[in-house]
Amino acid sequence: MSPRRLQDKAVCPLCRAQEGDPDGGTCVHDSCSCSIASRNLKASDGHSPSCPQCQASLPGKSSGGQERQEGQQMASLISKPLPQCERHMNQVQLLFCEDHGEPICLICRLSQEHQGHWVRPIEEAALEYKEQIQKQLEHLKGLRKSGEEQRSQGEKTTANFLKKTEIQKQRIQCQLEQFYRFLEEQEQLFVAWMEELGQTIGQVRETHGTQVSKYTALLDELIGELETKQCQPEWELMQVSVAGRGLTLSTVPSRMTWDPSTAITSAQASE
Repeated sequence: MSPRRLQDKAVCPLCRAQEGDPDGGTCVHDSCSCSIASRNLKASDGHSPSCPQCQASLPGKSSGGQERQEGQQMASLISKPLPQCERHMNQVQLLFCEDHGEPICLICRLSQEHQGHWVRPIEEAALEYKEQIQKQLEHLKGLRKSGEEQRSQGEKTTANFLKKTEIQKQRIQCQLEQFYRFLEEQEQLFVAWMEELGQTIGQVRETHGTQVSKYTALLDELIGELETKQCQPEWELMQVSVAGRGLTLSTVPSRMTWDPSTAITSAQASE
């Protein structure tokens, strides 16, 4: 078989990677990771594993351990649409360049652009990225839990303040009601006192009117007598016998001795 033919057969039909040993006696496609996944898929179904391109029987390998896990991981990748390389036709991006931070295919890996770069399987890079996501997720969940705890504590604090506020409100309302009742009682007492004081003032006014009338009558009588005496002849006016009879200025008070304000004050004090 020509080297070109062997090289063509060495290209994986799934990932287009040239793997395997064309000089060996076994299937040249056996070493490809995609063939390993295909072999594990068929082995899990109870069929003999065979090459997906040439259908040659592949050597049986243990279904347990790390190979089974790798086969299951690759099978999960194969079952999903794999990203195609935009630079190379029919090449699947199964590698990840850490220097460029982008997925690449095998041909990109062998190119001059990625020489000396840190390149590893994309599932390995994704696993590390998932671990970073998991750490961030745990951090965010911790923040969320802390926020929930703060919200719960805040609700308890506000509820406590609301309870204290309600108690204070009821106490103030009770004090105001007592104060209102006290004001009503004082109002009633004040109104009763004002009514009684009004009656007292009325009585004082009546008494004062009576006293003024008496005083005025006394003054009128004195004025009349003095006017009469003023008209008498001199000899008659000067007679001692006449001077001793009737009212004189000394018998009339110079002012009224009864004061209404004093009477009202005395009435208030007695109450």
